[in-house]
Amino acid sequence: MRLKSFLFLILIFIISGHLKKIQAQDLKTSVGYMSYIGEEYNKITKDQWDYTRSVAHGKSARKVEKRRKELLNTIKETKYKISKMPAFEGDKTLKDSVGSFLAISYNVINEDYAKLVDMDEVKEQSFDAMEAYLIAKELADEKLTDAAIRMSTAQEAFAAKNNIKLIESETKLGEKMRKASEVFSYYNDLYLLFFKSYHQDNYLMEALSAKDISGIEQNKSALISYSDEGLEKLKEFGAFKGNYDMANMTKKALNFYKEEAEVTVPAIIECILAQEKFEKIKTSFDAIKPNKRTQADVDQYNNGIKEVNEAIARYNEVNAKLFDEKNDMIKEYNKVSDSFLNKNVP
Repeated sequence: MRLKSFLFLILIFIISGHLKKIQAQDLKTSVGYMSYIGEEYNKITKDQWDYTRSVAHGKSARKVEKRRKELLNTIKETKYKISKMPAFEGDKTLKDSVGSFLAISYNVINEDYAKLVDMDEVKEQSFDAMEAYLIAKELADEKLTDAAIRMSTAQEAFAAKNNIKLIESETKLGEKMRKASEVFSYYNDLYLLFFKSYHQDNYLMEALSAKDISGIEQNKSALISYSDEGLEKLKEFGAFKGNYDMANMTKKALNFYKEEAEVTVPAIIECILAQEKFEKIKTSFDAIKPNKRTQADVDQYNNGIKEVNEAIARYNEVNAKLFDEKNDMIKEYNKVSDSFLNKNVP
């Protein structure tokens, strides 16, 4: 199943594409100075976008490890070039702010994201592991967001001081990243409500596969409890800026797991118990020598065969229906998740 733990930041500092074209070496004019920084930074935006987008859309951090290392090299090279720039008329604010952002980006992607690679491997093994992974990623992204806001502020201040008119979309990086952070904070809180029941459902399915009645009952009760808990906490969530999609989808998923545990699983248990009952009848019947078997013994055995065949048919039917409905629910959950992020991430 494709699950996502979705936090990513859009790290774009585009200036050169919209400012007047000036050669990079012209650092004596404010526009040329700003343009040079923009051109250098633009070299890393594609790598940053590809990497963060891949992680955000559910690709294993291990699978995009090569991309992370390439991104680190690009940031390192860009940071070096920015560090060699002179101050503009004695003002190092913009240069230092961009350099600081690049340094923080390098450290976060080099250290924090390296740890996330290891955490990604085990995040779905337990609710605590998933929660720890999402918290660690939020903290890493907050570092980048804070640095980007400071950089964006310095960019606007430099432009204002030097009478440079920036296109609106260029000057709102910090605001965009802040909005993205709000989206993922809301999404992750809902996702954890979903994941707790999803993960418990895995345990329940393992018990069902083993036909372990005690394990089934225990995990069924836990799933009902987690689903009820999630539905109760869900009451605290409203719409995200008028968008109820994720809240409604989370509610639908939790109700699905609750109904599965309360209605579907008991029906499966009955089928398993019918099979166990027949095994006892068969064992007793086989223990009787053929010439010692009474008509009552034969009738009981034949009735047992009929009942167990009916139970097996019901078992297969219920399981097939559950499998299809659960797959449909998960597909819908992922579809709604993708749509929600596409609509709300700047």
